[in-house]
Amino acid sequence: MATKGDHTELTPWRVSRLVEAPVRGTVVTPEQLRALHPCPEPETLPAHLRQSGFNLPDFLARLDIPYERDQHEGGERYKLAHCPFNPEHGKGDAAIFQRPNGALGFKCLHNACADKRWQDVRALVDGPRETGVRPKKSIIDNWPKPKPIRASLYPVPAFEPDVLLPDALRDWVMDEADRMPSPPDFVAGSRLGDPGSGYRGKMRYPAQVPG
Repeated sequence: MATKGDHTELTPWRVSRLVEAPVRGTVVTPEQLRALHPCPEPETLPAHLRQSGFNLPDFLARLDIPYERDQHEGGERYKLAHCPFNPEHGKGDAAIFQRPNGALGFKCLHNACADKRWQDVRALVDGPRETGVRPKKSIIDNWPKPKPIRASLYPVPAFEPDVLLPDALRDWVMDEADRMPSPPDFVAGSRLGDPGSGYRGKMRYPAQVPG
């Protein structure tokens, strides 16, 4: 029954029915779906993040905390009987993860351990490890010796608005320089570089009379 809206004479409620339905064909198997759309290949980590040759079961034995192993998001999860950093964080609160690409992780659900990562668990058992950051190679400086920079600018004539600016532009430049504030030569230079904007509608070029 289609009961959308009020039941009125113009829009009465009515029985819904299938007017047309496709004919069902052969049931598709999961294998056929996988062949049509193959599963993506596991993510490959950069070389410096791979746990190459690391024996996780041996590490868990050294950690000496009972655990239960199960599958989690395509990888393996080792649910610890308690958190390595706080025994009061009980079973199911802390776990070590191993992703399909070999990356290792750790998580404890308590706020006190929110900043703890796999590196911290590894350091707790095996001691601090090197960060793996290689020192930068020394770069030979083949640049020539820098030339001295002049402490002062080349001398230029002083900007004289009364001499260098026409009457139609002088008052406007001095007024703008006072409002901004800014040196008059800066304002004058920007206007002289684009006279069309400064003289828009104010300049006329009379036709030249031959001879």
